[in-house]
Amino acid sequence: MSAIDRIMEENRVKKEREEEEKRRKTEREEADTRRKELREKREKKSKKKEYWLKRGIVVKVLNKKLEGGNFYKMKGVVREVVDKYAGRIELLDGNEGGEDGKEVILDQDELETVIPKVGKEVVVVNGYGRGEDAELLEILEKEYKGRLKLK
Repeated sequence: MSAIDRIMEENRVKKEREEEEKRRKTEREEADTRRKELREKREKKSKKKEYWLKRGIVVKVLNKKLEGGNFYKMKGVVREVVDKYAGRIELLDGNEGGEDGKEVILDQDELETVIPKVGKEVVVVNGYGRGEDAELLEILEKEYKGRLKLK
């Protein structure tokens, strides 16, 4: 192999390395961009909000003073979100005190969500997946969380 052939071969190899490095750099940048976009999307979805009431969810009344305590621990369905923090609640059949079907407007601070049995459908009311339907896979009582499968 002549000196010119060697130089040409070295230049060819050098050019191939540079192109490979450029290709890898582009792939890394594209992957970084995709990860950043996914992270931003996840952060946008996961940001907890102060308000969590959603139409159609089952809640339990925590207000001990309302109607002389007659509604305390009664279950109801959110029929309408009046503003971000209050809802019109229809009390459910089967509550003690015979107030079935009665409607009251309560602030979310006077309510708590009712957690169904494992395997039942839930609506994510706050955090990642907010507003989406999911299946309840496990209840983590000590952590006040549930493991869900988004639909």
